[in-house]
Amino acid sequence: MQTEKHFLRFILSKTIFVLMAVFIFSACKKENTVPEQKEPVTIDGTWKGKYGEGTATPVFFYGLKLKPGAVLERINEAGTVEATGTWSLSSTVFIGIYTKEGQQYSIAGTFNAAEGTIDGQWGFNANTSDGGTFQLKKQ
Repeated sequence: MQTEKHFLRFILSKTIFVLMAVFIFSACKKENTVPEQKEPVTIDGTWKGKYGEGTATPVFFYGLKLKPGAVLERINEAGTVEATGTWSLSSTVFIGIYTKEGQQYSIAGTFNAAEGTIDGQWGFNANTSDGGTFQLKKQ
């Protein structure tokens, strides 16, 4: 009789142990520790953001369409082309020149493919820094 009680306790304790182990391991949620990789942004496409004059914070709408073949179009908020010019990219350095209503503008900025941004300065004629600053985000 004593042996049967020990045997039943042994079986019961092992069963409880197995059930607890199954519960613990099934409750563990494995999380993906590898961060999701974003595709790098390409430079061509529509860019929208703000520009500022002088040292003022950018607050005025600024939009560009960068097309293959180095074609740059300055667009307004409605998407209408207001000026045309050219652009280039060397590593992360973005340069653009366009003419609007007879005035030439030059822009230079840093292209960040991971963030999808171009931040830089603009100016009149060949000077890229005597006008103000701009911030653009790929749309």
